[in-house]
Amino acid sequence: IESSIDDLGDGGDGIVEFLTEIRSSGRDCHTAAREASTLCDDTISKAEELVEFGGEIKATLTGFGSEGMDASVLEDIKDLMDGDKVRAATALAGEMAHLA
Repeated sequence: IESSIDDLGDGGDGIVEFLTEIRSSGRDCHTAAREASTLCDDTISKAEELVEFGGEIKATLTGFGSEGMDASVLEDIKDLMDGDKVRAATALAGEMAHLA
């Protein structure tokens, strides 16, 4: 291959540099694609967590409507509003914003 490059007249320096740049660009593209793939996977995972959390809130609020003023239902709502789930959902939403 080197002798073929040398036959081009300029010692092949321009071709070698060009091919080296192409290889470097290919590596950069591959790295960017892997990062994008990871970002997509993270986004899907976070979206699934948000959907699951929304389902939990809906189930609790549906229970509140159908069960009346049961103390356990009110406690569940209090936990949703004051507890770890709201903080977790807020943090999750923040992570989603960061991913965008």
